[in-house]
Amino acid sequence: MSLSMQPPPGGDTDAGPSILIITWLFTGISTVVVGLKIWTRLNIIRQFGADDVLTILALLLLLAFAPLITISVHEGLGRHNFYLAPEASIRSAKLAILSNPLVFLAAAWPNISVAISLDRILVPQPWPRAFLYGIPILQCLFALICSIVTYTRCSPLEGLWNPFVPHRCLPPETVVGILNANGALSAFTHVFLAVFPIFGLWKIRIKTKTKVGVCLLMGTTAIAAIAAIIRTVYLPRLQPSDFSYDIHQVLNWAIIEAAFMIMAACIPSLRPFVRTLGKSLHLDSARSLFVVPKGYHHSHSRRHRPAPLVPRDSGSGATGSLALGSGSTAQPSPRDKYESGGDVEKGERNTSRLTPPNSAATRVEKISEEEERGRSRV
Repeated sequence: MSLSMQPPPGGDTDAGPSILIITWLFTGISTVVVGLKIWTRLNIIRQFGADDVLTILALLLLLAFAPLITISVHEGLGRHNFYLAPEASIRSAKLAILSNPLVFLAAAWPNISVAISLDRILVPQPWPRAFLYGIPILQCLFALICSIVTYTRCSPLEGLWNPFVPHRCLPPETVVGILNANGALSAFTHVFLAVFPIFGLWKIRIKTKTKVGVCLLMGTTAIAAIAAIIRTVYLPRLQPSDFSYDIHQVLNWAIIEAAFMIMAACIPSLRPFVRTLGKSLHLDSARSLFVVPKGYHHSHSRRHRPAPLVPRDSGSGATGSLALGSGSTAQPSPRDKYESGGDVEKGERNTSRLTPPNSAATRVEKISEEEERGRSRV
């Protein structure tokens, strides 16, 4: 006998495989990225800070969440309660409820890690720095409060997943309101961390391409914000009568949010790794996203040089006269003018600095002009 007495309209739909794929895919990616971060910090930077500790703790929470939710899926999580035996429905709900705070905290702690990295890169003024640390810390404290509420909202605790046990719980509206507030604050924190480096990076004297690359990479927190918003939208749709199926959307987007925040916390520390990898593979385009070439200037630009002097036939019987290359004054190509500082769209640049008035090229030009005027008179 199932806990739900009404058959669902869509039949026996199983969302369990999608939960497993998303869980292990993003957990694996997060593990690889954190591993590269740790390797870079220990072998290249040779420093280990509080941001690294918080990132590792967030990954450990995600690694603890993944096997619990996998067992819950094998018990029937992702299927409608109508098609589950009461024992299987209770076991799957127990594991899902107990593991939920793990993934919520895994998405919260990397916020402080990102703030530490941004403080290290941008070195903001005292007031911006207070907001940079204050908002993520507030969000982590609120996520911790929500986790405590999750475990204490029913007395006894077993009443959370076993409806056959006599219990007393907080009103569902109160619990949903707290969870919605946590989701909204989480999304706001992610957006704040995504926007904060944009204004700071634009004041640093580095190449624009480097600034854009760093902003795009830090924009990973914006993806986490989108996931937090979608997760919050699905929370009010949870129904106790079909909890096993309704919760799969909340879990999927919570995993995506946590994984992208962990990756965002690792991105600043991966700059030396990408720079080293690009140097070894000669990938200058990849390295340019993270490093500004030292001593970059325009002194290497190729300037236009006059064509060599060669003899030509003037066309009037006289031989032995000199001309420039093809018989007329050589004009610099658009690329030459661009590389030498000329403005192609606004006309010819002043080449007097390149060809002095008394140079051989100038005298040859005058001779050629006199010959042309002589032929026109004839």
